[in-house]
Amino acid sequence: MARGSSIETNDSIYPRGVAGTEITIGWGAAQIKLRQEAERWELRRENIGLRTDYAHLLDAPFKNEHVTPVQGARLIRWDPDAIRRPCELIPEGRSLPVGEKGDGIPAVYEAILSRDRRAFLGGEGNNDIGSRWQRPMGDQPGVVETLLRRLRPSGWHVAGARSWQSIRKYQAGAARQRARHADAHNVLGLVLHAYEDACEMLAFVRDGDDDVVREQEVARVLNEIVSYGFSDAYRYELAIVGGIAKPKLEGWILCMRGVRGTDAMTRARVDRELATTDVDPKSTTPYVEIAQACALPSGVGSLPEWLELARATFHRLLDGAIPPAAPQRI
Repeated sequence: MARGSSIETNDSIYPRGVAGTEITIGWGAAQIKLRQEAERWELRRENIGLRTDYAHLLDAPFKNEHVTPVQGARLIRWDPDAIRRPCELIPEGRSLPVGEKGDGIPAVYEAILSRDRRAFLGGEGNNDIGSRWQRPMGDQPGVVETLLRRLRPSGWHVAGARSWQSIRKYQAGAARQRARHADAHNVLGLVLHAYEDACEMLAFVRDGDDDVVREQEVARVLNEIVSYGFSDAYRYELAIVGGIAKPKLEGWILCMRGVRGTDAMTRARVDRELATTDVDPKSTTPYVEIAQACALPSGVGSLPEWLELARATFHRLLDGAIPPAAPQRI
């Protein structure tokens, strides 16, 4: 650390202090010690067998092979007021600039933390979430993860997953008293699993199965999630991309293949429509291949709206943007 000096990227050191200022810089096993004198930097090199110290003019660039650690480096002096100053967040893929006095450090810190967000997945089983829900967690993605990767290939990873049947039921008093469907507890259980795995995002899909009460209860819990106190207990807000696949996941598969009106179909109708295709309903692979290759739908419908919610969530988590709130439709 230096006091009163900075090392610029043109390999020159410009003094900002007084004689006696010292700098120590490590480079692997080697170490460089610099001390500012009246007109020169006095360099002491250790661990490399340099016979004599090396004196260097204050305004001359470092080109000697013995000063490799300082070539291309920059030394900054941080100012507490500058560090605390508000700054814009840094979008994914941009460089991480820091001002000479520490301007922008909060944004750099946030960018580093946001480069690899932890996501938790929930779904019916292999077709939804692949082998991610198995113990130990497998590496085969399902439709949910594949669609999320289509929207944002990088900047996040799957840190955990649960199939709908393996969710630990959330039994808090308020939830138990108000719930009209078991899936109210399931959604809260997924939220708890995500928090316990230190995830910042939860993405799940639940088959509608023509169950109106299920759909209403999932929507209610998502709309009231703040009232359950998770963010207060864990000190951060979990981003949730959740929704009902109407009438079930196979309806989304048909939708991705260009079939219209799938949300209004019955489960039996979806099965008949799928039977006319070459898609094997008992294999995850063709589902994932369709999710990888299809043109993602937009507009009104359970799948387009789930995708739009996921897109906005990634935009907020990874880009630091705050998009206009869209109405939640489950």
